[in-house]
Amino acid sequence: METPTVPSTPVLQDTGTSRRTQVIAAGGIVLLIVIIAAGYYFLHGKNGGFAGSTPAFAVSVGPAPASPLYVIDKESGNLKPLTVTVKGMALPALDAVKAADGSWYYILAEHSSTPVGNLYVQKPDGTVTALTTSKTAKYNLSYDAQSGRLAYQAIVYKNDLDFFTNQQWDLMVYDSSTQKETMVGKGANPHFLNGGQALIYRDDGKLAVEVLGTHATSTITNLPKGNPVYAINANSTSLSMYNPVSHEIDLFAITKSTTLNYISSSKVSIPPVSVGYVGDALVAAYASKTASSTYYAFSRPDLSGLNAITIPGLAGQVPQRLYIYE
Repeated sequence: METPTVPSTPVLQDTGTSRRTQVIAAGGIVLLIVIIAAGYYFLHGKNGGFAGSTPAFAVSVGPAPASPLYVIDKESGNLKPLTVTVKGMALPALDAVKAADGSWYYILAEHSSTPVGNLYVQKPDGTVTALTTSKTAKYNLSYDAQSGRLAYQAIVYKNDLDFFTNQQWDLMVYDSSTQKETMVGKGANPHFLNGGQALIYRDDGKLAVEVLGTHATSTITNLPKGNPVYAINANSTSLSMYNPVSHEIDLFAITKSTTLNYISSSKVSIPPVSVGYVGDALVAAYASKTASSTYYAFSRPDLSGLNAITIPGLAGQVPQRLYIYE
């Protein structure tokens, strides 16, 4: 089987939504142009990326959160679709997570008149196998190595408005030991906690947690109104969230009792369209459009935005979600 192309040069991107329209004042545009100018050097110059060690990654780009993944073409510096070949057909990847044994789990968009995706595994030898066959759109994949479980959100497509705005998707868990997928609740953005025994997820205007098998839920914190900009790291130990009042990105530790402990804040000059984790690195993303071009800029708030990276963007589309991909 053909394996996906992986960028060798580490560069970073964002996750934003077309519904989250950012209106940037004139002063902000000037600052973003400066970021882009500086970032171009670090992307194509000798530094090759952010200060320190930053893994390679894939980024979801499109008009909706459940949009295809792209990697960076190392020759051109442009976005390149990430696909996985299944039975001779190149299927777009919507999510990608690496397992401890070197396998990759993907949600792949299948050829259909309406959005349909399923969970696949690609073994180290390149063999690709479908794990689910349900006729639902799926994305936001979370993997727990300890339990071997995978979580994602799923919905039966009704129409574009519902698909783009509905935040109450089915929360699904696939158990590799039973090879079955089970609905465990309603919401969005599921992340495993405590060895796959609980899920933290978005429930409208708050973050909630559910202990699997009990349907017992509790609220962790309220989210900023509108379309909140936040990210949870892969092992669900850290939460970063943009505070629109203080114009800072606040960092919290998530304890096993699912309480949040404040750690620190990073001031940002321009509101990010999204934030995401690439490995242990938190990345803030920005989007800019000129009369003829679109750009995406990415920086690390903990490094005060130094060594920002930019790439040419896709017209009318924005970065959505980040995935480590090496």
